[in-house]
Amino acid sequence: MPRNPAADTSGRKARSGKGVGAAGAGASPAPAPPAEGVAEGHGDGRKPPVGRIVTPADPEKDRACAFLPRTDLGNAERFALRFGDSFRFCQEIGWFAWDGRRWQLLSEEKDKTPARVMQAVHATVRGIGHEAD
Repeated sequence: MPRNPAADTSGRKARSGKGVGAAGAGASPAPAPPAEGVAEGHGDGRKPPVGRIVTPADPEKDRACAFLPRTDLGNAERFALRFGDSFRFCQEIGWFAWDGRRWQLLSEEKDKTPARVMQAVHATVRGIGHEAD
């Protein structure tokens, strides 16, 4: 028979670290909301693995990318279709991002890909799954 921690009179502390009978003893904390960019579902009732980052579907861009080859060149074209208005690369200087008013240099190191660009690349690859829909 399971023990009731609230009825325990032995003086031991409950799991929460509070004394027995303290407010909240034995109560479960409310689950934290999912982090931004972390999936809650596929939209068709299935749930993705916990903590899985998904790219939201964009039907117009997904349709445009659906017929591109599944090669390195096709993926580069996917990136250009999905994020070409947000990022630019200059061989002599490096990566730029559009901030709504101007092109902002992302990094002084032209040989390293900035994190914002890598996030966009990963979102492009994740978006391939929506192309079949």
